[in-house]
Amino acid sequence: MKINRRYIVKKYHEFNKEYFSNQISGEICVDFQELWTKDRLAECGRSKMASIFRTTVYIMNNIYFNKHLLKFDLSSDVIDTILVHEMIHLYLMDYTRKIKNHGTVFQRECRRIKKLNPNLDLCYNRSRSIRKSKIPKYWEFCKEEVNEK
Repeated sequence: MKINRRYIVKKYHEFNKEYFSNQISGEICVDFQELWTKDRLAECGRSKMASIFRTTVYIMNNIYFNKHLLKFDLSSDVIDTILVHEMIHLYLMDYTRKIKNHGTVFQRECRRIKKLNPNLDLCYNRSRSIRKSKIPKYWEFCKEEVNEK
């Protein structure tokens, strides 16, 4: 399937309910772009936006997918794996501020979710994830595309 915003937003809400008990706060914003780091399939971050009269502050969970992924027919498992990986980062932002990106807390969350859905090939150890996961061919292609520019 071709990766698209509608699918990602739908799955984001499903996964937030199923894996995180709706504890990831804020709205989702999905974009496809050239990522500033060459070796990433996706990145996430959080921003705050105020309403026009500054009466309400909205939390936006931003997930940026590498635009080169749009060239592939990806399995739903691959898309879901990338999305859940980024959602773990967002989830941990709500509860801990001083964690390492893929440290022990992150790895524990990966293992917890993997028990709930063995089809997710969650990556937390870069050397393991690149060599043994289902997604290295996409990662290598995206990296080559960026390096050619």
